[in-house]
Amino acid sequence: MTISSKSLKREIFAEYQMALIEIQRLEAEIELMNDLKKSELIAPKEYLNDFQNRSEIHNKEMNLLFEDLIWLRNQIQLGIKKINSVELFPIK
Repeated sequence: MTISSKSLKREIFAEYQMALIEIQRLEAEIELMNDLKKSELIAPKEYLNDFQNRSEIHNKEMNLLFEDLIWLRNQIQLGIKKINSVELFPIK
């Protein structure tokens, strides 16, 4: 097959060059994704250690939450006692 038009040859060559650039870009992206996948994998022992650390942090946060809720309940009860102890219309 012979292409006679010089402008058509130029267009085809330009498209070919763009396709090569796109292929290089995609290959680089694939390589980057493969590197990310390799770096994201962790050993089961590391996963277990991470899980234990996160569990400890979670437990501490839950304990602090319960302490805050108990403090809040006590403050509300104290406020209610103060309100109940006030005489609005003292009898003289």
